[in-house]
Amino acid sequence: MEKLALVGERIWNLERQFNNAAGFTGKDDNLPPRLTTEPAKSGPAKASSTASDKMLPEYYELRGWSKDGVPTAATLSRLGLFRLIDVAGPPEGGPTY
Repeated sequence: MEKLALVGERIWNLERQFNNAAGFTGKDDNLPPRLTTEPAKSGPAKASSTASDKMLPEYYELRGWSKDGVPTAATLSRLGLFRLIDVAGPPEGGPTY
């Protein structure tokens, strides 16, 4: 299961790097307006709407991405994606490749 999770994380980061290279940025990470403006009609979040402005920075941090939604060099290095480090820059406090 650990290897499968690592493969999935590598794919997710490769996809993110591809999208970033295609011009997508963190500004493109948004939910449909209905989910951010209309309160939920049922469930634990009843009468509230999604606070993506608070959740997105936490998501980026958990993914190992910058505050702009870009995979960090440290994350790419940890995942063995060394060829993509040139795009992200050197790991913070780490060696340049």
